[in-house]
Amino acid sequence: MKIQNISSFKTVPIKHNNVLKQSKQNYLPTYTKDTFAKSINFTGYYYSINFKAPRNLKKFAEHFWQEDDDYIKSELCNGAITKKGRQQNFDTIMHYVNQVRAKMNKLGNKINELGPIVAGEYHDIVQQKRTVMHEFFDMLQAEKNGLPSKVPNGILVYGNSKDGIDELTNWIKSKSEIYTKEIDFDAQEPLDSLAQMTELAKFAEQYYQASGVRTLLFVNNLDELLTNDDTLEGRAIIGRFKNFIENISQKYHTTVMMKTNKDLGDFEEASIGDQRFDLKIKINNRTATPQEREKYKAAKEEFDRLINKSPIGVRTYTDDEPAFSFSDHWNMEI
Repeated sequence: MKIQNISSFKTVPIKHNNVLKQSKQNYLPTYTKDTFAKSINFTGYYYSINFKAPRNLKKFAEHFWQEDDDYIKSELCNGAITKKGRQQNFDTIMHYVNQVRAKMNKLGNKINELGPIVAGEYHDIVQQKRTVMHEFFDMLQAEKNGLPSKVPNGILVYGNSKDGIDELTNWIKSKSEIYTKEIDFDAQEPLDSLAQMTELAKFAEQYYQASGVRTLLFVNNLDELLTNDDTLEGRAIIGRFKNFIENISQKYHTTVMMKTNKDLGDFEEASIGDQRFDLKIKINNRTATPQEREKYKAAKEEFDRLINKSPIGVRTYTDDEPAFSFSDHWNMEI
């Protein structure tokens, strides 16, 4: 394998016979006929890896860490004559390659961790789940054990983090301690949607009497109903919903769940009062601190430097190919 490192080039008149003459550090062409081509100054042309120089090995590792081990062994370590020597070279360079790989893994994890925070899309959901466990699922278990409990009529999940809201509501729906029914509120047929909720609540009570398992009724787009209080008709329908949900936990052993990214000030105030949605969970995206932004920037810059450092247009020469081409080379600084 021949590694060509171009440190400079320019267009000059040279001759056709491109025979390379070897010196200790540089390889220069000789000339026989006048023509124009690129004059190239090479440093480190043939097996330029010094397996006893850590600085040299670190730089090679930064170029070749993305290649598979077999490629590294066959293409970078075949300068040694013996099989044992090639293995020793491979073991030596792989120490540095694996260091780069570990570094890239660490940088990637840091970018994945800080990226959503810097983008304003991070939400810490752990505490919210603990609250739901304590105020909802623990209440279900206490009721089953015959202990005093207060299972909420409604659960309201809100905030500016759409991903966080979806994650928490999906987590609640997936829990096995409760039977879940999901429907869509139709703003065009609000009375039909209310009638459907009532029928499901009646079924939920029958299910509870047969199984002892409560029901979670998740209503998509319910916020469209409870923010539509500008008209007399809208307020009347909201009033019906308030009567329906106010005692739903005790009467039907059912809890209604709603999610929204609307501001709570947009809702008809009493419709989301504590006697109806007695469990409210807020999930907002968190703003990155200056220190987090700086750490993310540094990690991203180093990650990009290493991910883009591999040679472009890599070419290895076989025995039946010319030993040199002005157009085929590795542009790599060692």
